[in-house]
Amino acid sequence: MENQKIKLMREAKLTGKQISVIVGTLLGDGYLDETTMGYSLRLHHGKSQEDYVLWKYNTLKNIVNSEPKTYKTRENTIKMYFRTVSHPYFIGLKKLFYRNGKKIFPGKFLERVFNPLVLATWLMDDGTNELGTSKCVKINSQSFDYKEHKVICDILKKKFDLDANINKDRQYFRIRFYQKSMPRLIKIVRPYILPTMLYKFFP
Repeated sequence: MENQKIKLMREAKLTGKQISVIVGTLLGDGYLDETTMGYSLRLHHGKSQEDYVLWKYNTLKNIVNSEPKTYKTRENTIKMYFRTVSHPYFIGLKKLFYRNGKKIFPGKFLERVFNPLVLATWLMDDGTNELGTSKCVKINSQSFDYKEHKVICDILKKKFDLDANINKDRQYFRIRFYQKSMPRLIKIVRPYILPTMLYKFFP
């Protein structure tokens, strides 16, 4: 029998900020873990991104039963992780974000909820600056297929007036923002980017 603390966590109503961070995390490195009670959100980041892990933890801590932990990978790198309790909201997200065990881009859902915080969280998870200061940011979105990337580009234009194209990465694809869109992209997400994550934009 679950204790009262966890029961209350499962019953917690998620705020708009929490939903945005969760959605941005699922677009990025986070995933939904099946449990006996449904699904929990699990995330892992390198120890160098500790501030980012703690920011996510503090945002979601009313549905997290234990503080972030560290572990050593097979490659001897140190990572941090935590997971939420199994929350009913994740049942719907599981249906939206996964098909036959593969993560997908839920375009219609994202058209409704995609906001600057979702985009900023996704960029902090998967963004990378490859061509120098403010010239180009890419999103390492290789888990999505070509058609999904077309949808992503359309939504970025429709929601934020950002121009991006599909960049080929071997047999995979990823999002590349045009240089002309960089000032607007930075303006949109800058209020949400942690100081320790600014290297994603300003190497």
